[in-house]
Amino acid sequence: MPLFYSIFVFLGSFTLVIGGSVFLSRVLGRLGPRLNIPEQLFGFITALGADSPEISAAVVSMISGQKDVAVGVVFGSNLFNLASLLGVTAVIAGQISLPRAAVLLNGGVGILISAVAVALVLGAAPPPLVFGLALAILVPYVVLLALRRGSLERLPLPASWKRFVVSAASELKEHAREIQQAGAEDEREREASKLAPPKRGPNGIERPQGSVLKLALWVFVALVVMVLGSTGLVRSTTSLTAGWLPRSLLGTLVLAVLTGIPNLYT
Repeated sequence: MPLFYSIFVFLGSFTLVIGGSVFLSRVLGRLGPRLNIPEQLFGFITALGADSPEISAAVVSMISGQKDVAVGVVFGSNLFNLASLLGVTAVIAGQISLPRAAVLLNGGVGILISAVAVALVLGAAPPPLVFGLALAILVPYVVLLALRRGSLERLPLPASWKRFVVSAASELKEHAREIQQAGAEDEREREASKLAPPKRGPNGIERPQGSVLKLALWVFVALVVMVLGSTGLVRSTTSLTAGWLPRSLLGTLVLAVLTGIPNLYT
């Protein structure tokens, strides 16, 4: 790929990734309240959408035969996310305050998934078994996030487990509600200078605009834009760094950071 063309593709692809992530976060912010999605599940869905550039970059690298680049993206993106989402957030906000039970629940699921991934990488378990184990961990986790408090209290679980799950879900919901209210205050301040006041619901929070179908379509468009952008990033950076940067470092230091920016922004 010629140098000029590679630079052009890189800049265009990077713009698609960043622009798609900004657009996705705004559309999801309107879609979540409209569908009345539980806050904790909404956070999971948003994170999954923001992960799409990293996932697509790893898949494209794997399909094109650049397995070392794909592995670099997988490991590098996790390192970048931990450093940026925790480190940068702490620097900006001054501190990070998270509910204890919620951290234990999400962290426990993360540790289990990490153990399954390590088993796959080391060849200790075949891919079909790893896929089944990942589903066995993630499906109950997503179901727990989607259930309301009343439904959680009716689950056939031991009393101590049930108290922990209800506590984690309640803390997550309360924490998310505080964030939503703070966001609504910022939105009111921004809208105060405009001629047309925003439409608000009875709780004072801005009412999401647009039909659910239209918003869902825009979510799909944003995801497609980010996937296309990450695909372009893989091809252009591979060409631009050929001969002077090892491919394993390309995935870890370059692609993982570039495709991880949507997570940081969201």
